[in-house]
This record gives sequence, C-alpha cells and structure tokens, in this order.
Amino acid sequence: MVTPSSKIVGDLAQFMVQNKLTKEQIVERAEDLSFPKSVIEYFQGLVGMPYGGFPEPLRTRVLKGKESLRKRAGEDLPPLDYTKLKMELFEKHGREFSEKDVMSASLYPKVFDTFEQFRKTYGPVDKLGTRVFFVGPKIAEEFPVRLVFFYHYSSHRDFKYQYHYAPFIFDGRYTAASSYKV
Repeated sequence: MVTPSSKIVGDLAQFMVQNKLTKEQIVERAEDLSFPKSVIEYFQGLVGMPYGGFPEPLRTRVLKGKESLRKRAGEDLPPLDYTKLKMELFEKHGREFSEKDVMSASLYPKVFDTFEQFRKTYGPVDKLGTRVFFVGPKIAEEFPVRLVFFYHYSSHRDFKYQYHYAPFIFDGRYTAASSYKV
C-alpha cells in the first residue's frame, strides 16, 4: 500500500512525464490541464494542509473554482464505531477480519472492498511473494506460501497460532499442486 501523499507525488510526476511538462509549464497551463483526482483533492486540503499553505497561484489554478477546506479534513467526522464496522465487514464479506483489516476498511472503504472482491476471486494472494503475484511463477517453480493455523481455546482472545510453510509447485495451469498435509 502507498501512503496518500506518496500517491499524489507519483500521480503528479507520471502526469508531468506523460504530458512532457516542466514545473514552470504546470503553473502556467494549470487552468487548461486535467490533473489527476489525487492532485485536485490534495489542493482542496482533503489530505491535510502543508506547513506554510499551498503554493499560489498553482492552488487556485488547479482548483478552477472548486471548494477547498478551511479546517482539518476529519474534524466533522463522527467517531468510528469499530465493533459495528467489524460486524458489517463480516456480514458483507463472510469472514472475520484482523484489527489491521478493519482499520484499512475504515480509512479506504472502496479500496478495501475492491481488494476483498479480488481475494474472493483469486484466493489469498497476499500470501504470495511480490514477483510471484505480479509476474507469476515459472513452470515447475517451487515457492513457499505461509499458512497460518489458529487454535481456539476458551474465549475469543485466547488463541494460539502456528506458521507453516507449504511448498507449492506451479503446474502451468494456474493451479498449484502441493503435497502439504495439515
């Protein structure tokens, strides 16, 4: 995952390269350019206010009359009902979620739902290494997949877990053959 500010910087850099723009041209032609959504939201103050404010006249030209925040972005948000959100996620996606997952869903609900749909379609892809995920394994390549087994005892907080590394061998048909036994 990328931080919001890193995404904004990346989106603007990619926009400038694709359109062969210099920093001077960005300021001069800002009113005529279609900036990425993340850049517009940045200048609206939706990811916070930079120390010293936004650079003018760039901010005004990028916004083209759109509203911008004059106070902290989350100031009017109601407090998060963590338990309610966790239950809603369970009902929506049919499984339990970690604390980290619930917080991700609270911060980035659309991204979280998209990823969960991807997981439902393709399985627990977060257990794959980066290269295997993006490029795919080579035919007959063996790669480890970290599996976690939870052992429940008396209460919902009292559990033990073990990590097992299961060797998978890619057979070329987008399925993995494994001799691993639990």
